[in-house]
Amino acid sequence: MGQKSRFGSIEPLWKWIWKENLHPWMRMILWRAIAGALPTGDKVGAMQLCCFCSKEMESPLHIFVQCPFAVALWFGSPVPIRSSMVSTNSLKSFVIELCSGLEPEPRYRFLLCLAVIIDTLWFFRNECRHGKDPNLNVNDSLSIVWKKYGEFSQYEENGEVVLQKERICTEVDYTGSQKRKLIMVDGSFSKGKISAGFLAWNRDTNDWFYEAKSAVGENAVAAEFWMPSRRRDIPTGSAFPGSLLL
Repeated sequence: MGQKSRFGSIEPLWKWIWKENLHPWMRMILWRAIAGALPTGDKVGAMQLCCFCSKEMESPLHIFVQCPFAVALWFGSPVPIRSSMVSTNSLKSFVIELCSGLEPEPRYRFLLCLAVIIDTLWFFRNECRHGKDPNLNVNDSLSIVWKKYGEFSQYEENGEVVLQKERICTEVDYTGSQKRKLIMVDGSFSKGKISAGFLAWNRDTNDWFYEAKSAVGENAVAAEFWMPSRRRDIPTGSAFPGSLLL
């Protein structure tokens, strides 16, 4: 179809999308958004502002990455990253920046999470554009993202892509303000180093514990993927059972 002249040097990006074990619907969502095939406000005759924040022009990069609503979804998603901290000028370059250097498994998880967030936000966006009130709420939207992520987690069996039912997430609790035992985590990247830290706090007894680790890493997204792997360092004594990870 002569796509090489259209997409230039980003051939690896399309291989990541079409050759990963992503559900076909997720692949199509990614392709449409990254290739600029969605009718966002920056493409229609009358330029339209983002229906979520009403401050910036609606574009794929803004609505799916930079809008405060999108930033909140990314931060609480199954692949938690600070999307607003990634310096890029298009959704395409955002994906390339975060996927480059990743092993297949974390790259698959990132692409699936991206597709789920795009699918969720685009549904709400269309509801707004058609005069409906979707009653947007970050907590409820995150529940949708987590549920879809579980439902579309895939594996290959006998050459066919099938749903991995045991991964389906049926309920997600985001009522962090009501929890008495909290664990707050964060990751960072600078000059070839990644680091992760956490603070565990029992609000009833005021017991608390913190730890920080560092390692060699390639970029910020590597830090975000590495951070959850440090959960084994989180205290598991009587002060912190049933904690909510933030």
